[in-house]
Amino acid sequence: MPNLLRRLRDALRDDPALTAILLIFLAFQLIAMTWDLPGSHGWENDGIAPRDLFGGLAFNLTPGKGHRYPLLHYVLVALGSLPALLFGAAQAPSTALPDLTRATLQPPVMTWVSVVAKLLSVGMGAGVIWTLARITRRLFSAEAARWTALLVTTHFAFAYYARTSNLDVPYLFWGVLAADRLLTVAERGTRRDYITFGLLVAASVATKDQAYAAWTLTGPLLLIALPLLRPQALAAGRAHWRRLPWAVGAGVLGLGVLGGAFLNPTGFITRLRTLTGTNSQDWRTYAPGWEGWLANAQDILAFQAEAWWPWPVMVLIWAGIPLILLTRSDRPEAPLQHPAWRALPLGIAASSLLSFTLVVGRTGHRFMLPAGVWLAVAGGVAIAAAIKRLGPALQPFTTAVAAALLSLAFANTLTLTLTQRGDARHAVEDALDRLPRGARVETYGLVVYLPHFRGALDGRYQLQRVDPAPPNKRNPLLGAQEIQAPYMGYDARRPDAIVIPEAFAQRFLPELTDPEGPRTLSNIVHQHQANADGAAFFQRALSDHLPGYHVALVAEPQLPAWAVWLGATPRVIHSGTGRRVWVLIRDSTPPPATTP
Repeated sequence: MPNLLRRLRDALRDDPALTAILLIFLAFQLIAMTWDLPGSHGWENDGIAPRDLFGGLAFNLTPGKGHRYPLLHYVLVALGSLPALLFGAAQAPSTALPDLTRATLQPPVMTWVSVVAKLLSVGMGAGVIWTLARITRRLFSAEAARWTALLVTTHFAFAYYARTSNLDVPYLFWGVLAADRLLTVAERGTRRDYITFGLLVAASVATKDQAYAAWTLTGPLLLIALPLLRPQALAAGRAHWRRLPWAVGAGVLGLGVLGGAFLNPTGFITRLRTLTGTNSQDWRTYAPGWEGWLANAQDILAFQAEAWWPWPVMVLIWAGIPLILLTRSDRPEAPLQHPAWRALPLGIAASSLLSFTLVVGRTGHRFMLPAGVWLAVAGGVAIAAAIKRLGPALQPFTTAVAAALLSLAFANTLTLTLTQRGDARHAVEDALDRLPRGARVETYGLVVYLPHFRGALDGRYQLQRVDPAPPNKRNPLLGAQEIQAPYMGYDARRPDAIVIPEAFAQRFLPELTDPEGPRTLSNIVHQHQANADGAAFFQRALSDHLPGYHVALVAEPQLPAWAVWLGATPRVIHSGTGRRVWVLIRDSTPPPATTP
């Protein structure tokens, strides 16, 4: 470890510009990650913290049980969260499971878990930037590496997921490290390099299964086809065929240990069945077959400016793709001159899209995230080539144009950060705090869509969550009474206030379309819209036609006045940001007190 830290320190000192990029990225992300803190639950849709930590550990380690994600990252988060979890358990009045659950779900403990998970993502995000810049430098030049780093920091989806508890950036981190080691396999090719490469690929897949997609095309092409056609393209030469099994063996063993398959083989099989069944098929928005794949590909192309960078930057990146194949490294002695190695970033991007995004039939930020990150290399190469070819006289102008384009991209990521800071749920919290003391508040849906309801925790109002499903099928909402009942039974329950998050209500209402624009509706959404009880309730409530109640507040994300003046609008990503929340008040209930 000391040797690794010393090498990292020397590498950062070697390129002050890259170091500055990383420090600015870290500072920005550390500030932005606090948008939903503190709280007993997080607002990051499909994030693993704070609540999913328990299920991720328990189901991955219980024989026959399967979880949606592998084991590795849960262990890392658990190790960092252990002090808070032990503190929470010590506060429990007994060792009975209900008491332990209530104690560990308290906001201080859950906030600690969230911070640990977010810090890991921020650190791994910085690792992705640094390693991808290193790969670009090895294949092309230091100038291209710096521009690549800047492009990754302004990548819209990457900027968001590099500060959340989602697994998308952590698995990408291990995958980028694996790609860097693969170049070392080509340059040096010791047995240790092959083993390390296999272990890093295993760590990536053991973090999130979709990481496999980076290697389904690139692995066979670079490690089997290329050595057969051009043995000199790998430093190991004929020894490659003796060392390749070491990489495969290390990958299989590493995945078995890190992903939990060896600890729970029956659970591993159950998880694979779930992943290839309901977890993917119930959410796919494109039909299997050529027609669905074509529609999916068309929407990926149309959505790239939303998921990656604005169109002017995307034009530059696509212009850089042929340059990747034609531009040689500025190190004449480098053995990575073969076009196959220069095309590695493009190969991983294409492999990810073809082997995962089109397979699961989805179009969205996180499903396109890895391909965009790897395409940043093309942009870095294009900018560096333009600056070099236009000559020293025009270098300030060319650099200024490139900086202006990146400013457009940064504006997107900044607007997303401001959207998070001005989340509508903060306004809902303030409105609920002004209700008469002892009021009954009713709400619905997943905890990630809901405010933290701090007033329910200190007794200012009573909270109940209603769902037709049994309470044991829900993630607990701290401070709430869980009620199994039809939505339209509200008139019998007579709550004083009703809180409805748009992100949940949109599942029942066709007019509230998904802002990411899927071509068709998933099975899950079809099931919700076929729910006559839910569709009738949410339609009447959101249109202000719910008998006995009126809409008192439609909370929207608030941007600073200067951002609105510049034309910024709230940004939506994964139904977790930029969404509205409705607050309805019973007609006989006194309205919330106005603030002085």
